[in-house]
Amino acid sequence: MVLIRTADLSDIQQIHPIYQELFTSSAELQPMHFRPAKQDEDFLVNIIQQEDSDILVAEEDGRIVGIALVKAMETPAYTCLVPHRYCYLMDFVVTERRRGCGIGSMLLDSVRAWGRERSLDFLQLSALANNQAARRFYERHGLAVEMVTYRGPLSDAGSSGMQ
Repeated sequence: MVLIRTADLSDIQQIHPIYQELFTSSAELQPMHFRPAKQDEDFLVNIIQQEDSDILVAEEDGRIVGIALVKAMETPAYTCLVPHRYCYLMDFVVTERRRGCGIGSMLLDSVRAWGRERSLDFLQLSALANNQAARRFYERHGLAVEMVTYRGPLSDAGSSGMQ
């Protein structure tokens, strides 16, 4: 049975390998921009301790098998933007061995509930353009692309390495 709950400081050691899996996967998808790494422990502590953020964990048989890092955000105070408070899903991953079992759907439902509990207006996240599995997952769950980010080299010499 899978339990979705809010992480506490005692969970950090189990969260680290999941982040390593996320960072390794990101590096495989876009090696020009990402590399395998360990998540900064102070960052995790701050997210857990802050009032406007949490790490939701999917726990199965006492082991954490998925995480969702959520933060309440506000749109910048630009006159052209409609002001909103929203739920930003910073990081989202289910361990590779537990994908396809509904755990991601359970986590995403919990992310939405987290945002509703805080009266936030919408859910926002980013996904790597070439992470087709993630994009299909989010689209299956009713999320739509609203903005596209473009990146390119500033010189001809760097154009062959950019993705």
